[in-house]
Amino acid sequence: MGCLKSIPEAPTHQRNISESYKPGNAPITVTRRPRKNMFGAFQANSITDYYEILKAIGSGSLGTLFYAKHIQTQEFRTLREINKLTLKDDALSIVQEISVLKDLDHPNVLKVYEAIETPKSVYIALEYISGHSLMEKVKNTGCETMLARAMLDIFSALAYLHTKGIVHCNICPEYIVQTNGDSYDVITKLIGFTCSQRLNDKQEINLNKIHYQYAAPELLKGEFDEKADIWSCGILLYDLLVGRLPFPGKTKTGIIDCILNGDLDFTNSMFTSLSYNSQDLIKNMLNLDPLKRSTAQQNLIHPMINASKSKISISLDAIKKLRVFKVNNRAARSILAKLNFKLGKEDHEIINYFKEIDENFDGRVSKDELIEAFDRLGIDITGEVDEIMCNMDIDGNGYIDYSELKVTLTEWNEELKEKNLIRCFKVVGDKILIDSLRIELIDIKQLDWIRFLQDCPNDGVNITVTALKNYLKDNINQ
Repeated sequence: MGCLKSIPEAPTHQRNISESYKPGNAPITVTRRPRKNMFGAFQANSITDYYEILKAIGSGSLGTLFYAKHIQTQEFRTLREINKLTLKDDALSIVQEISVLKDLDHPNVLKVYEAIETPKSVYIALEYISGHSLMEKVKNTGCETMLARAMLDIFSALAYLHTKGIVHCNICPEYIVQTNGDSYDVITKLIGFTCSQRLNDKQEINLNKIHYQYAAPELLKGEFDEKADIWSCGILLYDLLVGRLPFPGKTKTGIIDCILNGDLDFTNSMFTSLSYNSQDLIKNMLNLDPLKRSTAQQNLIHPMINASKSKISISLDAIKKLRVFKVNNRAARSILAKLNFKLGKEDHEIINYFKEIDENFDGRVSKDELIEAFDRLGIDITGEVDEIMCNMDIDGNGYIDYSELKVTLTEWNEELKEKNLIRCFKVVGDKILIDSLRIELIDIKQLDWIRFLQDCPNDGVNITVTALKNYLKDNINQ
């Protein structure tokens, strides 16, 4: 399930399909999606038509960050404002970041909601993370156990990215944040994707925008693969546990020479006082030869990380939901996915369930992993697993993504309230304009859309909120 699918209302073009309506109903119109610009952004006169700007929370080379509230859903988000007059040199990195983030669906990776272009600026709406950077947390309560839990989340995110052929390229303390909470309620998230690359479509990286102290030797030379991220994690973990970088050199030139030559300090007393497992993990990640460097998936089963895993037993109630969940048609499934995405709720229990089932940490649940999850509770679903997978696999890619598991385990009897539908869709009075709904649900195929309009009561122009709620409830088995 990808992101960047929340779309501002925009002018539409319509054409009648007279054969697609029942006798007595008005003709059904088909709405074509408004065109995007190179950033995947939609046109708007002003950002305040869609967001209430609450306060500025930071600025950098790629724009100003604002804490904002999405007017329609009332959800809090981070808005990055990029002035179009200063955008020319950074346009490629912005395009690259949006291109990467919009297709990602993992609880430890920053979520992007949408991009909006106004006459003066481009705005990217990002997930708002209420918490602190990992470095700030470590300064207060740093210890190997706490860092192992954080690294578990980071390696989970990287295993997912690397499986998709994506390299972050700029991992550093600034781009790792943790949500507020205590102990296992804290979620560590990877952010800062402006330098990220797809391995099958590498672009030139501006090394001036990279935190060079954490950059892998091969990245500085211009040739790299996913192992570059592993080196960065090695420097990161060393820095956080020892309290300084592992380079004898002090100047930028001196540090870069140390990186290129693999000249690292593993003899100082702060490093040698670490546990054997911590030292071993760091050394595995900081091998000068990328081929001999550990992978993200290997790091996930390293003794240091393994010891931090909190084994979560999936409840029988959750397993039952996975088994019985069914949505009767594709349009209803797409609407539930849209609701789940726009409401943006994170349930820590569901995140733990997802990681428990996703045994190889590739960020998706396979048929075999689902069978194994049921088997651990003594339930054999071999004969019905294909049907269960089909019911949960909304985008039809053959796997259960994180958002799809959330749709399955969400208590829809509680969430399918008119106030939530009003938060997610354009409502005037108690009615949703069919054209605006079609824009939001552009992923629904035409025949499924026609069937939806036949099954959900409407007057050819509007659907009432109550009618949509009842339609969804009638189509869900949970």
